[in-house]
Amino acid sequence: MGAEVREIRLPTVADAAPPSELDAYAALVRRLDVERLGTDELARPVAELLREFADDPYRAHVPLAAFDGDVLIGIAELEWERDDDARTAYLAMLGVAPDRRRQDVGSTLLAHAERVASDAGRPTLVLSADHGADHLARPAGALLRAPQGDATIPAD
Repeated sequence: MGAEVREIRLPTVADAAPPSELDAYAALVRRLDVERLGTDELARPVAELLREFADDPYRAHVPLAAFDGDVLIGIAELEWERDDDARTAYLAMLGVAPDRRRQDVGSTLLAHAERVASDAGRPTLVLSADHGADHLARPAGALLRAPQGDATIPAD
């Protein structure tokens, strides 16, 4: 794969002129939202991401990114409550640039997120996945059905 996974460096005042890693992160989030949701209206701008990732006494929020050189090719957002009794972390987002899929980037990000969560004393990792509803208009082939509700996704 040739990618390095690390936590996103949040911009400082000195970073005001050149684009920061967070700018690239926000751009990939927007690109993934358009692909998944058909719109970027829900994409979080850099200012909102800065607020989400800021130090919080009640919640840890760790933005991870996979880079190939200086190019951001995948992202993951990991969060957990800072309660000493908490044992669960949440992987709120995991996404890979479309042209870099099937190259182990997502698996590497997931493994890194699992290590970060485990190192933070959160051995249980909860994941969720969004899927477009375009398969409902053309139901072809087998579908996987949710154990609750009426959601389905293509089995392939």
